[in-house]
Amino acid sequence: MQAQVSWVSRTVAGTFPIGDGGPAVSALLEQPQAVAADTAGNLYIADGGNGVIRKVSTNGVITSLAGYSGFIYDLKLDTAGNLYVAGGNRAYKLTQAGVVTAVAGNGAYSFSGDGGPATSAAFNGIYALAIDANNNLYICDSNNHRVRKVTPDGIVQTIAGLSGKGFSGDGGPATNSLLNYPRHIALDSSGNIYINDYNNNRVRKIATDGTITTVAGSNLCCSSPNGGLATNAYLYTGPVTTDPAGNIYIWDYFSGKIRRVTNGVIGDFAGNGTVGFAGDGGNASSARFSNVTGLGTDSQNNLYIVDADNERIRKVTPDNTISTVAGRAHFGGDGGPATSALLHRPYGVATAADGTIYFTDTVNHRVRKIGIDGKISTIAGTGDPGFAGDNGPATAALLSYPDSIAIDAAANVYVVDQSQLRVRKIAASGTITTIAGSGRLAYSNDSQGALGSGFLYIGGIAVDATGSLYLSESLNNKVKKIVLATGVMATYAGLGGAVGDFSGDGGSATAAKLNVPGALAVDSGILFIADTLNYRIRKVDPATGAITTVAGTGACCTLGDDGRATQARVNPYGLAPDGNGGLWLTDAYGVRFIAADGTIRRVAGGTTAGYAGDDSPAGGNTEYASTNGIAVTRTGDVLIADTDNSRIRKLQPNDPARMDIVSGNNQTGTTGTALQSFIVKVTGKATVPAMGVPVTFAVTAGGATLSAASTPTDINGQAGVLATPTKAGTLTVTATSGTYSATFTASIKDPVVTPPADVPVISAGGIGQNGFSVPPVQSISAGAITTIYGSKFLADGAPVAVNQVSGGKLSTNFSGVCVTVGGVQAPIFAVAATQVTIEVPEVTAGSVPVQVLRNCGTATEQKSNVLTATAQSATPEFLYLQANADGKNPVAAVGVAGEFIGAPGSIPGVTLRPALAGDVLVVYALGFGATSPAQTTGIPAAGIAQTAQPVTVSIGGVTLADSDVLYAGASPYFIGLYQLNLRVPAGVPSGNQPMIVKVGANQSPSGGYLAIQ
Repeated sequence: MQAQVSWVSRTVAGTFPIGDGGPAVSALLEQPQAVAADTAGNLYIADGGNGVIRKVSTNGVITSLAGYSGFIYDLKLDTAGNLYVAGGNRAYKLTQAGVVTAVAGNGAYSFSGDGGPATSAAFNGIYALAIDANNNLYICDSNNHRVRKVTPDGIVQTIAGLSGKGFSGDGGPATNSLLNYPRHIALDSSGNIYINDYNNNRVRKIATDGTITTVAGSNLCCSSPNGGLATNAYLYTGPVTTDPAGNIYIWDYFSGKIRRVTNGVIGDFAGNGTVGFAGDGGNASSARFSNVTGLGTDSQNNLYIVDADNERIRKVTPDNTISTVAGRAHFGGDGGPATSALLHRPYGVATAADGTIYFTDTVNHRVRKIGIDGKISTIAGTGDPGFAGDNGPATAALLSYPDSIAIDAAANVYVVDQSQLRVRKIAASGTITTIAGSGRLAYSNDSQGALGSGFLYIGGIAVDATGSLYLSESLNNKVKKIVLATGVMATYAGLGGAVGDFSGDGGSATAAKLNVPGALAVDSGILFIADTLNYRIRKVDPATGAITTVAGTGACCTLGDDGRATQARVNPYGLAPDGNGGLWLTDAYGVRFIAADGTIRRVAGGTTAGYAGDDSPAGGNTEYASTNGIAVTRTGDVLIADTDNSRIRKLQPNDPARMDIVSGNNQTGTTGTALQSFIVKVTGKATVPAMGVPVTFAVTAGGATLSAASTPTDINGQAGVLATPTKAGTLTVTATSGTYSATFTASIKDPVVTPPADVPVISAGGIGQNGFSVPPVQSISAGAITTIYGSKFLADGAPVAVNQVSGGKLSTNFSGVCVTVGGVQAPIFAVAATQVTIEVPEVTAGSVPVQVLRNCGTATEQKSNVLTATAQSATPEFLYLQANADGKNPVAAVGVAGEFIGAPGSIPGVTLRPALAGDVLVVYALGFGATSPAQTTGIPAAGIAQTAQPVTVSIGGVTLADSDVLYAGASPYFIGLYQLNLRVPAGVPSGNQPMIVKVGANQSPSGGYLAIQ
């Protein structure tokens, strides 16, 4: 089956009730990273995967805080209750009012800035934060191998670590030491700093005098007994924290336990060393954890544990009892509708001939199925990670992060038991066995057979009709073929070795070089290989053993749609043949299709991660979060494992099923004048609009010119054309898509010619930008709102006509009036007899002719005289709250609460307040010129778009620092309006202070002022 033209996105399994407003122990967390407690007993959680900060109140209710969104590595509280957040390569401050400001990092991944403002400094991986009683902020600048300090006045300085990585310096100044990827940081009550010197496997202490020492960890493997000196213990250090009593807590990846250091002696504190989830309600020493990413304590000596892969925050009380305080398992729903079930990052998906869907519920350590009745059940795994159960019921077996999956014609399911480095078979009878992998991490050895060999990460599997299984050994850069009946294994593609490369197309697959092969798929004996880091899809011909490239140029990631697949860029995650010569693939955030003719196109998703677009036409509006496994059902549905959304979704064919007229039928019109658009709507068989369906339009009676012969339907299933009649009589235009059609009829007359009206005239100097400065700004720039003054633009006495956005833009012919600027028609805001207000179109710098046309585009068109205007790259000018006769005007500025800024009482009936140092204001303006991304004149700005030229601002003679100019560019959702978001600096004198903005070399008029207190 070939890819359809139109598809609908739907969810077939999975839901994600985040749980805000309810008990924290019933909420869903996703990849939590850190936890902090305030003095009142409230908990704050860095819910990394959900991109929010969660708060658990003392009554156990959880909510999401407003103000910050995005992945969060760490968070800490200051003495005033403000949260400091490590997000990406910056640190932010989130106030209790929900206001977010950057406090460290300029966004560059580098090192710079010591001794200056932290917001201008470069960091290279801000993964952890700490804050002391004096509100000094400490940052693990991990990839720079440093610890840095930001003082309350915003100045940054390195306090530990030199350039480069290593281990040295104990007993001396921390600034002379070498660190190796510091990843976590904590303070004790005396102000000593503790860091997880990650790649040195040590916890090191920076004393208040600046001296650094090791307090836990040794590089001598592998003794770490309880009761010994912490500095003699072998640790694989993770998160670290301290309690009010001075104890140090360390998550030790090596032992799988939380260790405690008291007076220099180390001992086990929590965890039994077994990965999983267990122990709540009992002694913490019997608990099981799965990837601890954060630790924290409160004033009552409770220890909080971020049990990340268990998606929980757990608490150990002083009597060593452990419990869960937030989060729950992401598993539920067996026996009920799959759309109501809880999944946890599913990865692989396959479908049987009868329509049953199988998938790996990866972080739930299960394999589950969706029956043709839509109900979900588990077919393998108990939910505990591990390896057990071979030759018994699969539902009683232990799996550990199963991911890739395949199915044969007999409904046997094959799954990669990833953490165990094995491939296991779930027979149709329900029995589980291992068919490949000894569990050893090693290069594969064909002579040892499939069961006796170790593997280095199994990236994908596929099974063919002859009873052979293919396995990609990603880190060995090989693909193996296993004869299932005998267990004999041989290399099928790839020379192998630790270092990948690309070569061999046209020759034997076993002599080719691969680079981290991943997903596999078989179609009629042809094996398709996702050659992941070669950014290609390759295939092996079973008859000749030759390998060739079917998609990709070797460059990442997603360019080249609607052309040859071999000339496109691909980043393949999952593969699925359609059975008719086509091949589906997933990439980071979407789905593409390679047709049998070798062309490639994107069907759904794109470059944005998210969850959107269900039950509507699939396309760019469809959002996924890490798409992996993909499969095609017998009915043509395309199944996708939307991993980080914890859902199985599908693309359902939506071929046209009907066509209806939306608008434009039974019109009357005149020759030479375009009619209202003829618009049809195509509805697909999935009962939703069919997007991307080509609709042809043809004149079937009468005469007319059409704006297009064919156009695809939009997201609403609509397509339309403009028709301009060329002769009087009955006009019919027929729209057709496949077997569906609709016919429009219009009655056309010749126009009545009226005598010419008086000629419009532009006054001398009759141009002025709409900020209304005195004198007016008479130069023009692209995107500026400007008025042309004169007479006879409309009939004398005609009312003012105000244009409206229609079809997403302002028209350039309004009330019969057009304005050309440099020969280009300008979008029109309003028309009166004596003036026309326009948005200046794209112009070339220099002298530009301006002309007004009345009865524009008709036989009675009248042209005004030509006014020559000077065009510049920008004509910056503030908008004013009022225009005073002396030309000294208050700029239009508002505060963060929407209040107007100005001298109180200066404008009757308007509540005003002066600006204060540190205030964040929005100031509105005109004429800032080109932006990035570029704006199209006449169309509202879709979002933020920075000015293309540098912007400087001064208030009262004080020039703002770059960090105080927060944004300068288009005002979202407006046409021709710009705005400055700025922070008022300290040092500006009180009173009405002159305000100047300069865009490139162009400066605003001097009349604007801002009231300062």
